[in-house]
Amino acid sequence: MDKLKEYVKRFWYKEHRQAFWYNTHNLSTNCYYGYWSFESGAIAKILKLDDYELKDMKYYPYDLVHYKEERDGIIQ
Repeated sequence: MDKLKEYVKRFWYKEHRQAFWYNTHNLSTNCYYGYWSFESGAIAKILKLDDYELKDMKYYPYDLVHYKEERDGIIQ
């Protein structure tokens, strides 16, 4: 989990400098819709990792990873 946390925190955003959406939060055209490391969420879900410590990380999609559990009333 430490490696995934480090990836999301330190590398994910800055490694996407070439992406069309990079830095759109700084534009005045209101085209910013959020940045999410979906691959990190998929890794945590597939490997059944305890991702609670990633919950409040800026780019980690915790709510999406746990959507079905929350919808079905399953609390982890």
